[in-house]
Amino acid sequence: MADTRISVRALTPESVGGFLLRLALGVLLFVAAVNKFTGPGPSGFAAWILDEFEATYIPRILVIPYAYTLPYIELLLGVALILGVFTKISLTVSGLLLISLAFGKMVQQDHATVANNLNYVLMAAVALWFAWKDNALSLDRLVFDKRQQQ
Repeated sequence: MADTRISVRALTPESVGGFLLRLALGVLLFVAAVNKFTGPGPSGFAAWILDEFEATYIPRILVIPYAYTLPYIELLLGVALILGVFTKISLTVSGLLLISLAFGKMVQQDHATVANNLNYVLMAAVALWFAWKDNALSLDRLVFDKRQQQ
């Protein structure tokens, strides 16, 4: 007779902690993107960013593509983190994105926002570390566990 018991793994502190951090960052990025789409829209947001960085030493030619693509990147990363797909890549790219946002605020000498953004970078780094340990609460786990069982 075949063994039909389902193996249920106990949740570890790493899996729960990583899930909570990943979810918080995902919601942060998702809502930031949605606000850009529902507020000024991507072109209105880009115009505002261009105006904000006009007085800085960052060349306009670098600000333009960043400003136009940021809402789409935030939306994509937010959804990926919330669902837990491509978790390690999504957390790494999110951390790099947050560092780039912090850099822009450093240039503008907005130290309070820099501190907030670097706290989010720390959250991404810890979530990434937890994901390497145990990423049980994610779609990645469901997909990759099925592949390993076949």
